[in-house]
Amino acid sequence: MKKTTNTRTSGNSPLNDRLAILLREELKSRKLSELLHQLGVEKCPWLPSLNEPIAECLGLNSDEAFLEYDKVIDGSVKMLNNSGDLGETVRQIIGKLPHHHNL
Repeated sequence: MKKTTNTRTSGNSPLNDRLAILLREELKSRKLSELLHQLGVEKCPWLPSLNEPIAECLGLNSDEAFLEYDKVIDGSVKMLNNSGDLGETVRQIIGKLPHHHNL
C-alpha cells in the first residue's frame, strides 16, 4: 500500500490545499530533473512544470515575485533527501513564498 503524504496546510482552504499539491508535485519534478542532470540527461520533455498554476495560486504578477518563488523552490529541492516526507517541506515553502499571506 502506498503511503500518502499529508500536505495539508494550517488554513485548510481549498486554495491552500491546491497549492500544497502543486508544490509537492513541482518539488518531485525538479528533484527528478536534478537527478537526471547528474546522470547526463540535460532536458527531459516529459517532466511537468507547474510554475504557471503555482504562480496563479500565489497571485504572482511580477518577474521579481516569480524569481523569489523560483529561488525558494530551487533551495528546497537541493535540501530534499530520500525520506519521502514532503509535507513538512511544503509547509515550510508556503511560509517563505511571496504573497503567502493572501492565502
